[in-house]
Amino acid sequence: MTLDDNAEIVHSEMGEDGRADSQKGGSSNVAQKVENGMDDLWNSGKWDDEKNEEILKEHLRTPYRNK
Repeated sequence: MTLDDNAEIVHSEMGEDGRADSQKGGSSNVAQKVENGMDDLWNSGKWDDEKNEEILKEHLRTPYRNK
């Protein structure tokens, strides 16, 4: 399903063991991938303390859409 803000909601069918495919790995797996990616950026020099400070000052809120 796609929401008004283009966010998508998806689901997996239940397997014979009663688990959904999306349960494999879960959020801890995603968090580890993000951490590894950020480590790669830092080690490559594409991310540094200056970039951290720049992001802290950035306004990153999603604009509100009135229906």
